[in-house]
Amino acid sequence: MKIDYDKIIFANGKELYAMTGVIGIDNALEITYGYDGGIYKHGDYPDVDDPECMTEEERIELADHMIATWERFKKLGAKTRGDYCEN
Repeated sequence: MKIDYDKIIFANGKELYAMTGVIGIDNALEITYGYDGGIYKHGDYPDVDDPECMTEEERIELADHMIATWERFKKLGAKTRGDYCEN
């Protein structure tokens, strides 16, 4: 899986929109993009013909990608301040 600016591209070739590659998850397990778009809502019974519907394999692939991204961020630790720190 890769993120190409505004697209999530899964290993199977399927593409989903993600505004500027920003992907989030909330406590209800809703997957969002940008600041107000939704990709997946936990508990919904998706229409299998809906091209926006994520398969179990795609959900796992996305989760693994996001976990790896957070792990990279975690490894920065105290080594860097970052551009947005005010202290």
